[in-house]
Amino acid sequence: MDLSRKLRNYDLLVELDLSGASFSKQFKKANKLKSKSIIVIGDDEAVNGEFSIRLFDQSGDGNEEEVISFDNDIKLEKWINNNLLVK
Repeated sequence: MDLSRKLRNYDLLVELDLSGASFSKQFKKANKLKSKSIIVIGDDEAVNGEFSIRLFDQSGDGNEEEVISFDNDIKLEKWINNNLLVK
């Protein structure tokens, strides 16, 4: 929830899926919504206090991924500025 608030502060549209659906189904939904990026917080990420953020190329190619700690706002901001915000 805190992460979704941080992302909304950058005027990003955020959809949080807590349904428990498989990652495959969630990725298909992101594809259908033409998402520019996705964030994955699986069991391993949650234990390590981090998340994976990935550019979501609908073709499935070139999905650049970065692992960021929940506490590392600087790294998150840099990733957002470099990958999502219009320059």
